[in-house]
Order: sequence, then structure tokens, then C-alpha cells
Amino acid sequence: MSQTATCEVELDTIRPVPRQDEPSIHLEPISIQDVVGTPELSRTRATVIIATLTGTTLISSFSTGLLTVGLPRMAKDVNLDPNLLLWPASVYPLTAGCLLIAAGSIADIMGSRVIFMVGCSLQGVFVLACGLAQTGIQLIMFRAMQGIAVAMCLPTAVSIVTNAFQHGRRRNLGLAL
Repeated sequence: MSQTATCEVELDTIRPVPRQDEPSIHLEPISIQDVVGTPELSRTRATVIIATLTGTTLISSFSTGLLTVGLPRMAKDVNLDPNLLLWPASVYPLTAGCLLIAAGSIADIMGSRVIFMVGCSLQGVFVLACGLAQTGIQLIMFRAMQGIAVAMCLPTAVSIVTNAFQHGRRRNLGLAL
């Protein structure tokens, strides 16, 4: 048997109102913060969160663009076989796309912030490793690992924005960037 309740909503508090035909039940008022979620962040903190998440996405896009432009020269430097020439560019979005849902599920269990920080750290390590690769196979493997790291960052960034900001302009800005 389901029960419904009526509420009076004031500026800061929601008070339950018992129905006339039911016995009186004592229900505690709850604050808007309990219903809406997080309190409004300061402008500085909101800017830092949005800048961090945007910077991570920027580095991901930037590394893809750099690889596309520099691949002919890199292929010569690491003696990459011509039949493997497209692998460094292709393996990154392949691994990232395949692991987005898995990384998001792991973030739901372990926490978005933890997975985001691990993903950002790994992304930095693997970008450096791509630059230091000595063979074509190393370059391909490091690009695959970089895709895994990005797969950890992207879904958690959306989760961090939705958890950190209330509905409104700042959340919309964070999701758009």
C-alpha cells in the first residue's frame, strides 16, 4: 500500500502536511539543501572546478591533434612500419570509446573524484611516455594506455559537474565546456 503526502514549501524549508483522512504522523521538516543537493559554490571554487575539467579535455584533444600533425615525422623517428602507420591515431579513440561505460561504472562505485584523479595522473604519464617512445610498438601501446586514462576522465568530469553545481547557469556552463 503506497502513501502520498502533501508538503508546504517555504523559502528554506519543506514541511509535510498530513492529510485529513489519515491519522496524524509526526514528520520532520527538511531543508531545501537536503532536496536540491549541494550548496552554492563560491565563484573562485566554481572557476577552479570548471577550469580543471576543461583543461583535461583540452589536453586530450590537443594530444590527438599533435599526433595527427606529427605522425609522419614520428613514424620515421620510431621506425614505424607503413602498415602500422594509422594505429597510433586509431588505438586511442578505440580504447577510450570502449572503456567509457566501464570507467563510469567503476567511478559510481569508487567515487568520481578518485577515478578522475587517477585518470588525469595516468594521462600525464602516458603523454610523457608517448614522447619518450623508442619503437613504433611502444608508441602504439602508450597511445592505447592514454585512451584508457582519458576514458577514466571523461565520464567522471560530467559526474563532478553535476554533483558540484546546482541546476542553473554554472552547471550549464560546466557541462557545455
